Amino acid sequence: MEAATALGHVTMVPDHDGTTRWEALIFEFNGFYYASLGVEAARLALGLDPGTVLLDFGRTLSVGPIDIPTDPRNRMLINWAGPPATFRTVSAKDLLAGKVSDAAIRDRIVFIGTSAAGTYDLRVTPMSPVLPGVEKHATVTATILQRRFLQRPDWVELVEAAGIVLWALLPTWVLPRFRPVASLGLVA
Repeated sequence: MEAATALGHVTMVPDHDGTTRWEALIFEFNGFYYASLGVEAARLALGLDPGTVLLDFGRTLSVGPIDIPTDPRNRMLINWAGPPATFRTVSAKDLLAGKVSDAAIRDRIVFIGTSAAGTYDLRVTPMSPVLPGVEKHATVTATILQRRFLQRPDWVELVEAAGIVLWALLPTWVLPRFRPVASLGLVA
């Protein structure tokens, strides 16, 4: 830890259906706040000091000049770049054997990770049921650096709650006014 240039957490918190849609930008642990690996990679790529990462709880996480919109839990909705292998991948075996040119990785952000099923770092995402976790970190970094943020407006949750209530109440008001066959058609 002391030898590292920076530390970024790699914790992924999937939604209730097991799909990873959000990036937990900041985690608190033992009184310290840790940015995610994707945030730290973006910060380092921009050449910024750690003090340039500022959290406005429930609104934004600023990485230097970039303001990342967050939800009330300080998460960023991930703007998935695509299916697995959207980002260029290089085999570690080929890299170590000298089969990959220096130009292929020079002046690039490089994430080292696995894609083998036995490593248990495959994630369910909206793009794929088996996306390597390392590609999630690359996606988060690319989203930040390219400023391609997705935002879910606060009012959406109110519309969803109203929809749940209205769709439950609407049939109780509408169905008694129609004959059984018409009511069945309306329900269908």
